[in-house]
Amino acid sequence: MPVEIWKQVFSYLDRSDILNIARTSSYLGAIAETEIYANTRLTAKTFVLWTSAIHVPYRAEAVRKLHVSFEGMTGKRDLTYVTYRLAQALRQLPNLEHLSIVNLPRLPKTAVRDILRDCNFSLKSFFCDEDKLVLASWNSLETHSEITELRVLFDPTDEPPSGISPDTFQHLRLLDTGAPFASRATTRSTFTNLSVHVLRATAARVLQRITAVLGHQICAIRVVREISVPHSGSPVIPPALTPQDGVAGGTNTRFWESDSPLMLLAAIRAPRLVLFEVRDNSNNQWTLDGEALRDDPGVRDLFAPQVREKRTPALMVIIWRPVWAITKRDRRLTRGFAVDCARDFFTLMPLRQVAMPLIKDMPEREAEGWTVWENDAGTQGWNEARPPRQLHLHAPIGTVWETMKW
Repeated sequence: MPVEIWKQVFSYLDRSDILNIARTSSYLGAIAETEIYANTRLTAKTFVLWTSAIHVPYRAEAVRKLHVSFEGMTGKRDLTYVTYRLAQALRQLPNLEHLSIVNLPRLPKTAVRDILRDCNFSLKSFFCDEDKLVLASWNSLETHSEITELRVLFDPTDEPPSGISPDTFQHLRLLDTGAPFASRATTRSTFTNLSVHVLRATAARVLQRITAVLGHQICAIRVVREISVPHSGSPVIPPALTPQDGVAGGTNTRFWESDSPLMLLAAIRAPRLVLFEVRDNSNNQWTLDGEALRDDPGVRDLFAPQVREKRTPALMVIIWRPVWAITKRDRRLTRGFAVDCARDFFTLMPLRQVAMPLIKDMPEREAEGWTVWENDAGTQGWNEARPPRQLHLHAPIGTVWETMKW
């Protein structure tokens, strides 16, 4: 059978199956080896051995995707050596298209270097969660004009150096970054999928500013929100937005201090927005706080059809993982609040789907547990007699973001 057909067959198999087939003959072993190197996933333990293996030209030429996780690595000398070996290895990969470098610990000055200098490949996606390495490599990264997915500079407070902007990449479709870098987007930016890491106190203003510039083209937004203290009983936290910020809806403090995604949606204008996701992170214990925003006249006015049509008329899906859903507490109580939040969403907006954490059976499963409430096409609101049907998922909800490229 021709090599091309075998490669097509291998594309449907996982790594372990390809390795098993490779052992059956030297002919299939040679084909399988190139397929294995085409999509390389490395750990701190296998990285150095791999850098030696790619000295063989056909192996280096086969690499298209490279994912390296340095989890567990420590020591200044080790880190300096690793980034040196990484930079040397990347120069040997002429056909690399997708590069992901994650879980690097804080780098000493001796380990910070431009890892993309003198590389001959043209990247289509780049993911690196170590800001120092990204900034050191920025001049070289700017030359990769074909990048469509960029995941860098995740710090929600640290301003990058001047001159660094998403506008550099004219084919960008997905941007995953911190609020300071995302806020530098102008009308020249091309991304349609945005994942922004932001502090709770500034989340609404950041989204308002970005969508004021690019709301006409953004189809999906994920907000990774860092929360340090709960809003309930904390007078030191001011409302996230006020009418003076250009948002209609009165001065309902209870609403503006809410952590509901509705508060963020009220601040943005994105007529093509289809999916809106909020992931809340906090290191503190949390209290459940029922809000029932749908019962508040001021909130209902804010989401009246004629007002909503000017902001997010195409929105179909809301995904929310609140901080109180990822803490250990009474499952039945948590589930009750999740249902109440879903009722808020469906009552105030003509949604198709709402997803929130499902606490039931979580300890017995390795994957995340979620409930998805779903309305039929053409059905709106929350009908008590016939509420949206519930679908139970025990899988990472992050797969939604990876597969739904609007």
